[in-house]
Amino acid sequence: MARILVVDDHAQVRGAVRRILAKAGHEIWDAPDGTEALALLDVIDFDLIITDVYMTAVDGMELLM
Repeated sequence: MARILVVDDHAQVRGAVRRILAKAGHEIWDAPDGTEALALLDVIDFDLIITDVYMTAVDGMELLM
């Protein structure tokens, strides 16, 4: 089982990805933007990050750097 962070500014996309991965038995966290994702990264070690590239404030590329 992996700890996975899903970051997307569209709630429907986050929800769909979350449901699919949770059904497969993974621990899922989600964030609506890069700023909230960075806060989660400060306290949780994730095995995988799935992120939208185009978001406001902190985009997906900035998040991964």
